Amino acid sequence: MRTTKIHQFLAGSEISNVSYDLQNLRIHVGHSVVLFTDAVGFRVLDEGDLLEFWPACSTAPGGVIFEIHDGGWLEQESRRKGFMSSSTRPALREFLVTGLDDCVGVFAFSAPELTVGLE
Repeated sequence: MRTTKIHQFLAGSEISNVSYDLQNLRIHVGHSVVLFTDAVGFRVLDEGDLLEFWPACSTAPGGVIFEIHDGGWLEQESRRKGFMSSSTRPALREFLVTGLDDCVGVFAFSAPELTVGLE
């Protein structure tokens, strides 16, 4: 799996809230908010259910935002005959937001906006 680390949160940061309003996907990690304005899919899983990805994405002691370039969930979904986005949305990108325990995988067209240090 090939990844790029976009941002690292403070050690011990956990995903505390995920909300989607048909336009914006907001992920609260520690005292920060990760905002995707063009998400087309997402999933929330415990890191124990992502063990095949974990060696590449577990290098930090807190939350991290990764862009997954290959070998991730998007690649898995693209193998399914019923996954239309692989042919109709070639610019689709994959991101993984990790917390201490939970992870959010996101399909979006652009990198997220980040607001750091919210109380």
